[in-house]
Amino acid sequence: MDVLLTQTVVVAPATVEPTLHRLLRRELKNHNWSMSQLAKAVRVQPGVASRWISCDQSKRVIPRPDKCAELAHVLGLDLNEVFRAAGYLPELDGQPTEEESQRESDIRALNRRFDQIVRQMPAVMWPVTLSVANVTLDSLQNVYSRIQQFMQNFD
Repeated sequence: MDVLLTQTVVVAPATVEPTLHRLLRRELKNHNWSMSQLAKAVRVQPGVASRWISCDQSKRVIPRPDKCAELAHVLGLDLNEVFRAAGYLPELDGQPTEEESQRESDIRALNRRFDQIVRQMPAVMWPVTLSVANVTLDSLQNVYSRIQQFMQNFD
């Protein structure tokens, strides 16, 4: 008995305008990566990655689902977000606005930066690192609370 293996890809309706190129451009900026660095990270030629992020719709191509998965992994993105931006999944009701997406992207970039800095610390410095990180986060929360109080005075 012969078995035929096929790969099925569910593509969103044609009314969905893929936005992956914008997502990738934003993430390249957040990672401070060049297009060539992205290409190397997902094992494609730079010309291929260039077509993924092209602003010219006639030259732009959407990566295959397996490359979308690699992009999500190397950029630290949610797989569903990447598939949705590529047009492989339908948009959700209440889809975040561009501003909300930028905010989430900024938060991920801060998390990555924090993670890199903390992981560079030698184990012997961990107690001090942990204390400094907690003090820094407490200070951030305190500043935010003061700004909220200040803004309430103008309401």
